[in-house]
Amino acid sequence: MSTASTGVIVQAESVVVSQDQNIVTYSGDVIVLIPEKEPFEMSLIKSALVTDEPNQFNLRIINRNMELLLLDPQITKVDKEIMITTSKLQTTRI
Repeated sequence: MSTASTGVIVQAESVVVSQDQNIVTYSGDVIVLIPEKEPFEMSLIKSALVTDEPNQFNLRIINRNMELLLLDPQITKVDKEIMITTSKLQTTRI
């Protein structure tokens, strides 16, 4: 499944779309592929070491018109793409 953000591809075991179709939550073995030339901003929301709530998103990526919230992601560069693996991802149009 591909997000509405150009060039970004998301694969997941489970996908849930909000009633207004603005928020998509991916879970299971989630893989996000971002082409290396695709512009994006990445910021830490909250360190996993200081959060009191389990399963709270702790990384935010903004890509064109999408916000991606990730839970404990692993980030690697594969060929000409940034590959992010996580157990939970939420995307929102902005």
